[in-house]
Amino acid sequence: REHFVHVAAEEVGHGRDADFAVAAEGASLGPYDYTSVMHYQAFAYSVSNRATIVAPTAIGLRSALSAKDVAAVNFMYHGCRRRFARPTCMTSVAGTGPGVVLRPGESFPVDFTALYVDGSAMTVHYTSTAPANRAQWSVANGGSVGDQGSARAVFTAGNADAGQTYVLTAEFRADDGTSVECRADVSVEAVAAQANVALETRGHHGDEVVATSGTITDGYAEYPAQTIDSLEIVGRDCVVTFTHIGVEETAGCAWDYVEIIAHGGGGGGKFCGATPPAPLQLSGSGFTVVMFSDNIFHGTGFDLAFTCGDLTPAPPIATIPPTPAPATLAPQTLSPPTPAPPSPAPPTPAPPPPCVELTTREHNGQRIEAACGWVEDGYELYPDHANEQLTIVGSNCRIHMLFLDIEWQTFCNYDSVMVMSRPQDGAVQMKSCGLPSQPLPSPVQLAGDEFTLFFNSDSSRRYSGFRLYFSCDGGAPLPTLTPPTASPPTPVPPTASPPTPIPPTPAPVTPAPACIELSTQLYNGFTAVGQCGTVEDGYDPKYPIGARDEMTVQGTDCLLEFLMMDIEPHPYCLYDSLDVFDGSGTLVKKVCGLASAPLPAPIQLRGSSFKLIMSSDSSREYSGFKLKFQCQ
Repeated sequence: REHFVHVAAEEVGHGRDADFAVAAEGASLGPYDYTSVMHYQAFAYSVSNRATIVAPTAIGLRSALSAKDVAAVNFMYHGCRRRFARPTCMTSVAGTGPGVVLRPGESFPVDFTALYVDGSAMTVHYTSTAPANRAQWSVANGGSVGDQGSARAVFTAGNADAGQTYVLTAEFRADDGTSVECRADVSVEAVAAQANVALETRGHHGDEVVATSGTITDGYAEYPAQTIDSLEIVGRDCVVTFTHIGVEETAGCAWDYVEIIAHGGGGGGKFCGATPPAPLQLSGSGFTVVMFSDNIFHGTGFDLAFTCGDLTPAPPIATIPPTPAPATLAPQTLSPPTPAPPSPAPPTPAPPPPCVELTTREHNGQRIEAACGWVEDGYELYPDHANEQLTIVGSNCRIHMLFLDIEWQTFCNYDSVMVMSRPQDGAVQMKSCGLPSQPLPSPVQLAGDEFTLFFNSDSSRRYSGFRLYFSCDGGAPLPTLTPPTASPPTPVPPTASPPTPIPPTPAPVTPAPACIELSTQLYNGFTAVGQCGTVEDGYDPKYPIGARDEMTVQGTDCLLEFLMMDIEPHPYCLYDSLDVFDGSGTLVKKVCGLASAPLPAPIQLRGSSFKLIMSSDSSREYSGFKLKFQCQ
């Protein structure tokens, strides 16, 4: 129980301690059930009006028997058992519970249970997206589990797993060809890297430390015989420099040695003697240092210093390709042009396949082949217990999150949208949640021939959901908007009449740039290119609650002038607002106010672009805004 909820014993009323005790004997049937009709409420027997049970989701609802209550009763009482039409999973599936959250170094047993009462016998087959040494599986009878099957995976989190989420899967296959796949999420909390640490291998056997710099020594005045100590450093592309070494020297360092082992890369080796080796440039996600001695010689050991990069890479910085300069017309000449032979027309490239519009709600469980398109949840406010998945068949796809309003939690253990690439690696590439006021996740580049989207919610709160764009091989990239341009004037060839004095050629007239009309709702997530135009919220008659629309306009040193403003007022625009950012990403102004108030003052921006974010909270609706912009 302590892995799932926290009991605040100091808040429990006198004489009620026994009600919160864990039973010494009893059977565990399936996973922890927050929705069970037998679960206490958060404030049960409280003496202070503070919670006695702290849980990551709603508890003690007691509106009806939960699905797991029913399954447990059917399992325990033979007379009440019903025939299951296919194997049925009793284990937490991704999205129906908070999953497992560990700190690096912690272990946790994940139990999978399936029933096929009065059906044929089952065998269990298990997989994990985690490294092979993280999950240790145990299944009785070599995997043959009969009609009441269970399997256990003991997951041990390492420092290298910090910030990662893995999926453990146990598939129960029956002899009659039916099967069920039980899944559970395991998230590992992020660990901040330490700097300038002072470590020693003495007394350590594979302990992990997340660090960007520090020193390591063997820890002995003279290392003893039969020493086998080791320490693991988690970091990226480390540099190791020995400052001292005094280890028995033999050919190949066969007796005593210090060994540096790079994680997932190269650059290490075994070292002995009295001369420090040249600095080692390692590749990969860290290194292990091993101090080994046989049973004869003693030495002074070693000292080294190391520096590593942070294991979490910085998100890629989006760049905007330069706009080519307009073509310049060559000046006219008096000689008649020589007609050139006609050249064959270049082949017309095949148009890219059309992009698709999908929702996890409408296309739940489907497998759709597409090169590009948009996917959203499909709800105005998504419901409790959403558990939807959609597979897109397309190679090397790139995911751009355009809108996100999903209950936030550090590891997205409550509600989430998750992207898993398949079949090459089967790894979770993105697990996202967050509010419209938070930054959107960075684009994700996938490998493989398909990917699956999972959209899940628990039983507590409801939000607006998500919208994303995907582009695979052969599909259109994330669209940008380019205003129409006026065609250049067509030069008139000279006539063959007798030459006459040629008056001076007037300067060419540059056509006025075409202005564009935009709305943050329609062009949410897009970039437009224009020198002038208008932008409005795009809703009629009023913008909705929970809106968060964002768009960028490329234009130099633009001036914004407001034509209409009707956004929920607040002295600091903390409820609803239009946020204006300049080309450096700096927030220049938060704007709000009623239509009856004076319009906001014009805003002069600097830089090669500006960004607008229109957002609203969960209370009131207003008419929105409209502005015009003029760039240099």
